[in-house]
Amino acid sequence: MPRTPCSSQPLVDLIRERKVVMYADLQNALGAVSRQTVYRKMLEIGVRSSYSHGGRYYTMDECADYDTNGLWSYGEIHFSRYNTLNDTLVYLVDQSPRGLRARDLKQIVKLEVLTVLHRLTKAGRMFRTKIGDHYVYFSTNTDRRRRQRHRLTAPPILGTTTFVEAVQRFCGTLNEKQLRLFAGLEALRADSGGDRKVADLLGMSRTTVTKGREQLLSGDFEKNRIRKPGGGRKSIEKKTEFNEHFARIVEGETAGDPIHGTCWVRMTAAGIAKELGLWGIQCSDTTVRRVLLDWGFKQRMNWKMIAITMHQTVMGSSN
Repeated sequence: MPRTPCSSQPLVDLIRERKVVMYADLQNALGAVSRQTVYRKMLEIGVRSSYSHGGRYYTMDECADYDTNGLWSYGEIHFSRYNTLNDTLVYLVDQSPRGLRARDLKQIVKLEVLTVLHRLTKAGRMFRTKIGDHYVYFSTNTDRRRRQRHRLTAPPILGTTTFVEAVQRFCGTLNEKQLRLFAGLEALRADSGGDRKVADLLGMSRTTVTKGREQLLSGDFEKNRIRKPGGGRKSIEKKTEFNEHFARIVEGETAGDPIHGTCWVRMTAAGIAKELGLWGIQCSDTTVRRVLLDWGFKQRMNWKMIAITMHQTVMGSSN
């Protein structure tokens, strides 16, 4: 009597129900069949083993929600589109734009990887170089490795998110002259339109950035003074004309909370500065924000719009 063919459907149903199973679960689902039959049916439906726990857990791709690195975790059990931990690490290193350190890879795969990396390096599946105090793992492809190392060692580009955040913290420690010269230096490092880019990202006027750049090129600035003798100007807020126009602009844009006694301006600082410009009064967004705070405005909408604008500026520059 011919033997009834063994169906793989019980395995599919089991994995869909549980998402992650062990070999014993698969064998029980098929009944009294050989080990070879179980593995053959697993292969038929595309069962994938975990790269953690010695590969003792199984799933199917339709049950996995892979991240951008091709990895998925079910609790402490980890799976990869690239199957084994070895192949996953090689893929991650090969595709990384700047190479990866051991601690970077550990954070991505959520496992200790140092021993595996040593083994892969010795087998010639990835390239390791010491840069500074850390070993960095690169692709074995010569051209790709050259590009990875160039991106890693190249100076940071103005406009990337982390660099801008660091610069903004650093600028808070500088006096007026130092900030102007630093802005001029960054404008020289940037591509075309550097004065405008730096002014936008650091919240300065373009004129100040241009002056700092020109002073650096010419060397015409006081080494031991913040300003030249007699330099500087009175605060624009003290000018009667400024106050009159400023009050007229914000008057129609004012809202408030009568219960808590607070008030704010719906118009953005950039919008107010632009309106002042129509009256021949030039000032920066920073000056407008400072005046609003001095006049007692909470500036709720302003802060929200400023945050959105900075995020869009930074992300656009990063691309």
